[in-house]
Amino acid sequence: MSNKKKFYGLIFTALGVFFIFFVWWILAICLNTELFPTPNEAFLSFFLLLGEANTWQAIGLTLLRLIISFIICAIFSIALGLFAGLFKPVRNFLNPFVIVLRTLPTAAIIFILIVIIKPMFALQIILFLMMFPVIYQAVVNGINDIDKNIIRSVRLETNVLAPKSVFKVILPSASSSIILGAIQALGLGMKAEIMAEVLVGST
Repeated sequence: MSNKKKFYGLIFTALGVFFIFFVWWILAICLNTELFPTPNEAFLSFFLLLGEANTWQAIGLTLLRLIISFIICAIFSIALGLFAGLFKPVRNFLNPFVIVLRTLPTAAIIFILIVIIKPMFALQIILFLMMFPVIYQAVVNGINDIDKNIIRSVRLETNVLAPKSVFKVILPSASSSIILGAIQALGLGMKAEIMAEVLVGST
């Protein structure tokens, strides 16, 4: 029975993918513009670009910027999220900053940063601002989901911020939430970076 469900699931997934390409093809024909090519034209251009060295260089630089920003952001987010998750006053103090970062209009911030600082540094700052709230909130949520008895035991036995407590109890217990937040942050960061690179290239 389970195999039959998996088979039907694959069939409907394939139909969904086919429907997306069908709608894409119809829209491309109706619009009839180079800005919106048909699927076959898009894939042909895509594979032609993959054959150029400049394409791989651009992809490498994009990924390098993303990874560097992610590592820096993860360090700050996990550190602050750890304090915020364990101490409510810290969480209340940081909440306004996180809310502001979550509501910042991405395009507007990109334009402002490009104008006032160098584009290279602007891209790094933009990625940090986009990813920080996601990872920070994931850490806070993960710590809040830990069994309160575990937290109490750690507080009674040792300092809750001691490296042993943090790396052997707190972070492992919140790891599922942190990993999910990190994945979401990477996806958001990639989209923000691509948008920023397009805007930087057009200014």
